Amino acid sequence: MVLDNASYHCHQSNRAPNSNSLKKDMINWLTENNISFDSNMLKPQLYDIIHKHKKELIKYTLNSILNKERHDIIRLPPYRPNLNPIEIIW
Repeated sequence: MVLDNASYHCHQSNRAPNSNSLKKDMINWLTENNISFDSNMLKPQLYDIIHKHKKELIKYTLNSILNKERHDIIRLPPYRPNLNPIEIIW
């Protein structure tokens, strides 16, 4: 199945905290994902660790649903209308 980058195709089930998140939320996310950190770190230091690991831990809700049904998923790169025929119509 080929998916574009529409917001409803890209809902994340394991969304990483951002730099404005609470420190406890950052610690919880790191703990849930088994990423080591020092409990004495400040928020900017915790966010640096999160930023390094978040791309490899992105999990999309739609992917998990389609994978259960044994569908392969190909995501189109952003801003490439030549790969998505529907964009020509718009």
